Amino acid sequence: MTLIWIAAANFISRALAVGLACWLSFRLFARFSNMISSLAAGLMLTLACTHLVPEAVHAGIDIHEGGLVLLGSFAFFVVLDAVLSASGGHSHALPEMTKRAVLLGGTGVPEPLDKVSGRAATLLLGAACHNFVDGVLIAAAFMVSNTTGAAVTAAVFGHELPQVVGQLVILSQTGLSTKKAGKLALLAAMASVLGGIAGWAVFGLMHQLVGYAMLVSAASFIFVVLSVLLPAMMHEDDAGCCTKRRMPVRELAAMAVGIVFSLLVLAPLHEEAHAAVHEDEHAQASTLFDVPHEH
Repeated sequence: MTLIWIAAANFISRALAVGLACWLSFRLFARFSNMISSLAAGLMLTLACTHLVPEAVHAGIDIHEGGLVLLGSFAFFVVLDAVLSASGGHSHALPEMTKRAVLLGGTGVPEPLDKVSGRAATLLLGAACHNFVDGVLIAAAFMVSNTTGAAVTAAVFGHELPQVVGQLVILSQTGLSTKKAGKLALLAAMASVLGGIAGWAVFGLMHQLVGYAMLVSAASFIFVVLSVLLPAMMHEDDAGCCTKRRMPVRELAAMAVGIVFSLLVLAPLHEEAHAAVHEDEHAQASTLFDVPHEH
């Protein structure tokens, strides 16, 4: 029954998060995609620097080894992006577009080519690693008690939803259609179910591997911010090199809001989830040691 609760909690929470994020990204916030992507940059940078990397070290990875893993992962994503971009013939931060024919002549309507670029693949891989880690965390919570599992699932859902919203906007900006972006985001989110099952089956081994998954996820988020979001934010208009470039005040402000929101709201939610697991684990251990012995 514990495994069923773990798998159900991960599946339902992730499917609900992606479904709600699709509605927010492509319906409610569709007109503010640039602002949402800047907000996502702040969220992802803060998550990588203040949560994923410190948690990896806390999980027992040597700090120097962690730095090498982070560097190696970042270099891998650079090569992956270069290979996929070269094969697709696209090397810009902005999405590659094509012309769709329209009736009664005309030049056509621009639309994305709907190809998975290197940057989209990097973001999806990083999101999958992050979801896998969350799945292990939820599994650990349910192995303590169903009440703890439900509380941790709710906390993880709360910090995950804004990140998925940002990821969907970024995926659409890399040239994917909203439909394909939603499907791929859901596929990456389902890594949480795999993490939950793996955490239930071999929790001791997963505890050691979680740190490496966090570092890979952190490297992917940093790479996406540097290669996609910042170039798009600072992108010059196509009017010409002599045109005065606008200071991206709104985008920088949205990025700052993302950083503050991540520090003040999302980080406490995730810390609360970790604390709930550790406190209940210590409580159970204390109960076992406090059992009176009969003489």
